Amino acid sequence: QMLKRTMGRGKASSVFLVALLAARYACALVSSSSSRAPRVRGRRATSIEDVTVASSSDLTWLQKEFGEHDVAYIEDFLSEDTFAELRRESAKCLPMLRPETLHSVAKRREGMHLSPGNSIARVLCGREVCDYLRLVTATRLEASDFPVELRRYPLHASMGWHCDEAIYEIPQIEAVYTIENTSDSKTQWKRRSGAIESRTMRPNSLLLVRAEGPKHCVTPVTRGSRVIAKICYTVSPLKLPSWYDNLSAYHPSSAP
Repeated sequence: QMLKRTMGRGKASSVFLVALLAARYACALVSSSSSRAPRVRGRRATSIEDVTVASSSDLTWLQKEFGEHDVAYIEDFLSEDTFAELRRESAKCLPMLRPETLHSVAKRREGMHLSPGNSIARVLCGREVCDYLRLVTATRLEASDFPVELRRYPLHASMGWHCDEAIYEIPQIEAVYTIENTSDSKTQWKRRSGAIESRTMRPNSLLLVRAEGPKHCVTPVTRGSRVIAKICYTVSPLKLPSWYDNLSAYHPSSAP
């Protein structure tokens, strides 16, 4: 049903594009009602310039989850080589992280805005990642012009229950890509049924959440830490005032 929404525009080129992309990722065609995505065999890239989405999650299941709940959790998202490069890049950036300002819904979290040329931003905003996420969300999303953020949840950090604020006229789709996680913290979100899903975010996983959609939170870190990148994808170029407000999320020394 989600693919029908994408292909229903009546253009043969759109039908061909969706079919081609679906074939590229060799995804299974059988959906599941389980809250954990079935696993299928992914592919591997040979270098950072040959970025491959290597997700082992069932695409049909992910489409169903996002279509019904505006949230989807994807494990083993990038190839091993690309994931390793992003880990190296994040390690270089960690000394530059700064505390968030007081208006943040998170407590004790640190972060910074990344430049567009940073390899983390370049990969997660790249064409292949966007192509894959268009299939999952059945939208024509693009990487937004809001800076990618590198964040760390150190000891005692947490984030309360909230809905992500829209920063574009059409609410954006936000992604949280976990780079490192040695913490005991859980990410939780509410499904439309009212049930609460609780997951440990594995390294190299991606959580998609539609802004103004499901409420979610991060439980307090009592040991270890977690490092993530947050990316905004959008189908609308029209910014809201909140776009500019969110640029001041960190102390000035961490601005791009």
